Amino acid sequence: MTSQVHACLVTNDGDSLIEAMLSGAGIGLLTRYRVMPYLRSGRLETVLDGQVEGELCYSIYMQQRNQIPRKVRVMADFLYQVLSLHPDLRQE
Repeated sequence: MTSQVHACLVTNDGDSLIEAMLSGAGIGLLTRYRVMPYLRSGRLETVLDGQVEGELCYSIYMQQRNQIPRKVRVMADFLYQVLSLHPDLRQE
């Protein structure tokens, strides 16, 4: 006797999705920077290249104010500087 099992994993936790992908449970859609170490090591490979459109985008939402608190501005500037230099976050 054989039976077919149809299953779907839905998660809002990127780490859980990566673990499922690494264990061979199926394919997933994540930002490239989250899986880049596994792509480099060969543990994961890309599929459906060119089928997903869009760009990675980060946003910082702040209240509209004439004067943004200095600590908020310093943090926003720091994040921009660090993330813009990260090699796995660059658009190819």
